[in-house]
Amino acid sequence: MASFARKKGGRRSRHTDWVSQGWWKIAPGQRRTPWTNVAYTGDIYVHGRTAKRTITSSDTLFCVDNTTSFKLGSADKVACKRKKFKKVGTAKMTTRGGMNTWNFH
Repeated sequence: MASFARKKGGRRSRHTDWVSQGWWKIAPGQRRTPWTNVAYTGDIYVHGRTAKRTITSSDTLFCVDNTTSFKLGSADKVACKRKKFKKVGTAKMTTRGGMNTWNFH
């Protein structure tokens, strides 16, 4: 998943970028809360796999670590050159603050 992060410094926002992080394993029929910042409103981008399909789109590409859990800043701009990294397509979803729920089948 990728979400927009704003890092504060002094009186001004010094740095803003898209941060990708993952992976979360969710067994069939189970629910999981991979991200708990309920104050966030705006777009997030999701990439995932089920036994039957891949959840992806060509909305935006983000760099991910293909081998283990990760958290990468500037994930939409980073060169993604390390062997274990790759750019993946993501599906855009919009959050409205509070608890947001999506069902993936």
